[in-house]
Order: sequence, then structure tokens, then C-alpha cells
Amino acid sequence: MKQENNDLPRVIVFRDCFFDEIIPFFSENFQYSRYYWQSWNPDTPIAEMINSVRPDIVIEEKLSGF
Repeated sequence: MKQENNDLPRVIVFRDCFFDEIIPFFSENFQYSRYYWQSWNPDTPIAEMINSVRPDIVIEEKLSGF
């Protein structure tokens, strides 16, 4: 998702299904938001993602304890 305000930060979010409902509200606070339906792992091409998105913030959201 992309906003017109270039002063806002850019974000990459690794997420699970619990993030679905807040995406529209969360995205309002970022110039560019990229969401991945996966957990970060050693096989994730993180350098490629960083180079293409150029995020200011990287978040991994997942429910733990199950």
C-alpha cells in the first residue's frame, strides 16, 4: 500500500492471519507498506526485499505459544 505523504516511513511486515484486520489502519501511518504472509527465516531473501522496498522499519508479527 502506498500513501502520498513522502515524509512518512516505509515498512515491511512479516505477518500471520491476526494482522489482516488492522492492515488498513496500520498502513495509514506509512508512506509504503509491504506485507508478507510468512515468518522470517534464513531462506527469506531479506537483502533483495530491503533493496527493493528500502524500508525504515521491519516488523515480524506472529502469535506465539501455540
